[in-house]
Amino acid sequence: MSGNIKAMGRLRVACEKENGTLSSNTETTIEIDDVNEVLLVGGSTRIPKIQQLLKDFFNRKEPSKKIHADEGVAYGAAVLTAKLSGERNQKVKNLVLLDVVPLSLGVNLHDGSLSVIIKRNSPILVKKERIYFPSMDKQSSITFNVYQGERSRAIDNDWLGKFQVAVPVALKGKSRINVVSEIDVNEILNCSAEELTTRQKKKIRISDDKQRHSKEEIEKMLKDAEKYKLNDEEYKKKVFAHNVLEEYIYDVKPKIKSIGSIDNTKIHKEELEKMENVIKNARHILDLSKLAYVDKYEKTLNELEKVCVPIIAQLVK
Repeated sequence: MSGNIKAMGRLRVACEKENGTLSSNTETTIEIDDVNEVLLVGGSTRIPKIQQLLKDFFNRKEPSKKIHADEGVAYGAAVLTAKLSGERNQKVKNLVLLDVVPLSLGVNLHDGSLSVIIKRNSPILVKKERIYFPSMDKQSSITFNVYQGERSRAIDNDWLGKFQVAVPVALKGKSRINVVSEIDVNEILNCSAEELTTRQKKKIRISDDKQRHSKEEIEKMLKDAEKYKLNDEEYKKKVFAHNVLEEYIYDVKPKIKSIGSIDNTKIHKEELEKMENVIKNARHILDLSKLAYVDKYEKTLNELEKVCVPIIAQLVK
């Protein structure tokens, strides 16, 4: 194969692709048989019952006691400190020791969904940012609620705090707000939002004790996310269909105004009224407090297009 340039090229591309995937992944699955050695670290590992549970879990593999349980904690802390401080000592050069974010962190969107900024299992000392836009015309400020969790709907996660940033009054989507989330070495979450035109900026600092959960609480939240996975997928589809319909109405409304301002228009008054009525009906469906089914939004969008497209097409003739 080494003599086949084409095959080697394909192999190189495939390897580079997999290397990129492995480099960006923050978790993986391994077989128990692939574990070479089980080290006991921490005072509680001296409890015979814990040692027996570990032995049973790892297919009767005897846990290693060659490292002092208490000293092992200190060694690990020293290695982590060296890594975080940028120490380039040869002894820690090839060691990988990461403290990770146990649950995703994000902010709510206007449609109620959670926009994840820092993903679960990202290493501590992480900084991520995303751009957001006002969701309505003439909006003077945007409030960001910060949540922690794995559910698609923001309010199904743990609320950590909120902050508000002023934006210049303009049409929907004209302003850009850069939201930055950062977790420092002390596991303190810092969030900020900056309007990129005016440079107006607001920050919030969320202490470790407010976002910290016990192991049991984290496991419960992850189990709930798995339990309601199908519900969350359906919710995301509903939100997407809702937003598509909303955007279509937003794009069509200015065209109605332009039709009304054209002299000697080819559009009959009855057609214009029909267009306004179908938009009014669609708007009513969007304004319902409870999300409708996906097919309801899609059917409404089809009805809108069926009425609006032929009328708008007459304007460009």
